[in-house]
Amino acid sequence: MGFEDWAPGLLGTCGLIMINAVQRSQLTGDASAWSDGEGWRARLWFFLGMLLLMSSIGGAAILFSLKYDASSSAALGVMSLVQTFLLTLSAALLWGVRNSDE
Repeated sequence: MGFEDWAPGLLGTCGLIMINAVQRSQLTGDASAWSDGEGWRARLWFFLGMLLLMSSIGGAAILFSLKYDASSSAALGVMSLVQTFLLTLSAALLWGVRNSDE
């Protein structure tokens, strides 16, 4: 078990933290990329967080198909896939619940 087994979970956790650092009101800020507003920075940060979450799911799927598919320890690959899916689901739920009152 090497670092490649840990990478999808670490990427998903970083994406969860990045997404939940942005509030919905920041995403609906000004649309101009040339102003000093925080809207475009918040949207970029949110996009990068989503990118990390989707990359973690993709990485877990690739790890499962290349490393664990034909081996006897396929359960590790399945657990990595489930972990990254649940991280993505929890990020979406936490962000939605946290911003539901806005």
